[in-house]
Amino acid sequence: MNFIDNSPVSKPVRAFVFIIGLFLLWGVASNLNFILLSDFGFIFQINSLQLGLIQVVFYAGYFVASLPASKIIELYDYKTGIIIGLLLYGVGSFLFFPATDLFLYNLFLFALFIIAVGLSFLETSTNPFVLSLGSPQSAILRLNIAQSFNPIGFFFSMVITQFFAEYLRVMPQPTEQLAYQPIYLTSVAHSVLLPFLIVGIIAIIWALLIFLLKFPIQPEEVSEPRNDKNAFQLIKAHPLLRYAILAQFFYMGAQVGIWNFIPEYATELGHPSTPINEYLIYAFVTFLIGRFLSSLLMLFFPPSKLLAIYAFISALISVAAVLVGGYSALVLIVALNFFMSLMFPTIFGLGLSGIQPAMKKGSALIVMGMIGGAVLASLMKQLNPSTGLLFTLIIPCLSFLVIFGFASRVNILAQKSTM
Repeated sequence: MNFIDNSPVSKPVRAFVFIIGLFLLWGVASNLNFILLSDFGFIFQINSLQLGLIQVVFYAGYFVASLPASKIIELYDYKTGIIIGLLLYGVGSFLFFPATDLFLYNLFLFALFIIAVGLSFLETSTNPFVLSLGSPQSAILRLNIAQSFNPIGFFFSMVITQFFAEYLRVMPQPTEQLAYQPIYLTSVAHSVLLPFLIVGIIAIIWALLIFLLKFPIQPEEVSEPRNDKNAFQLIKAHPLLRYAILAQFFYMGAQVGIWNFIPEYATELGHPSTPINEYLIYAFVTFLIGRFLSSLLMLFFPPSKLLAIYAFISALISVAAVLVGGYSALVLIVALNFFMSLMFPTIFGLGLSGIQPAMKKGSALIVMGMIGGAVLASLMKQLNPSTGLLFTLIIPCLSFLVIFGFASRVNILAQKSTM
């Protein structure tokens, strides 16, 4: 039943619209994990080490699943990878309910891991697919536009979370003894997890719609020779790819670390601790504005030059925040999100430029670099007790300098190719 294909709109445009919907969907998904982390800690009555393990498991799912995802995409196509990713996300979301009903922390971690595996399939499939949908000259611009809908998903997740936070506030408040009883914890768990159920159902429906949609066949799927290089050979043969993997590792560490830093530092300055900190909302607004405005700037400036400028400014802002401290530091870090917004899709696009027909495997390797979101953010938490929260910004600062180095390398190679 191909009723979707009766539209006069071209297949590439139709596919691009559906992919934009995916970026919005997993923007909701990944941010729900981030916002509701403390609620999961309360529900399972876990210590800080176990709470930190939640974030590690989430990014480990990306790391473990990306290469198998690329293998499946190579054997079949991007569409298959996207459908598998959506189905895994839906299954993982549904597993949260038995995990919380039975208070099985390990099952909860497994469910979260399945969600992350699904998201890894989506990242590995959709990013190179968007890059291949049109001319190579506008590929990074296309990816930035598509990725701009990811932070819109952040806002949906905040609205959803705020709604259920209001619901929890009107619930009868238990006594201190009852607050830790299974019956109360279960009621809290169901209210927290209902957003995941909704998003999980939407993911299954979206998978069905993708199944019914005819994707345009990509040139490398019919005309390019099959790439038989393993991951190590591919990295060795393409220096920009290995630099992109490193840059993505440091970018994700900086992003997660800064988004963890904002509510923690606001609380340290005396701001009330809430699931959705207002300064974090300002950061997401700034991030969203940065994505769209940076996409416009790409019409006039090369992406690699913008990335270099943004990374250098980000490093300077990080240092300035450490030096000035107080609310001025908080405002600076919120503003920093404007310059961070360009980095993920631009690093991705630059790293995959010129490596067809190995784009699928290259995409998987860059997705593996996202493990930096767990490694460097955890390192910031380890540094905090000994150096103070503000000084931990030195890690994002160093991360931005690595990204600046990557962008500078791309610019040097671009200049040599035109000589």
